[in-house]
Amino acid sequence: MGAAPSSYAVIVAALSEALAEGGLLVGAEDVARYSRDWSCDHFGRPLAVKRPGMTAQTSALMRRCWELSVPIVPRAV
Repeated sequence: MGAAPSSYAVIVAALSEALAEGGLLVGAEDVARYSRDWSCDHFGRPLAVKRPGMTAQTSALMRRCWELSVPIVPRAV
């Protein structure tokens, strides 16, 4: 992701606004299981993880990511 570390908090705050409390996982332990793909060949710590929920919230989050130019990587667990 191209965002500077100092802007991570700003981005996470902006994304969190689109969701209910606790709808965005940001803690190191919370996102650890999403840090590798199914092959375990590729690693990258996500800035945040949105788990499945209400369609309206997911749509709002996707729009916010687009507005902020935050890349999205869909993943099934």
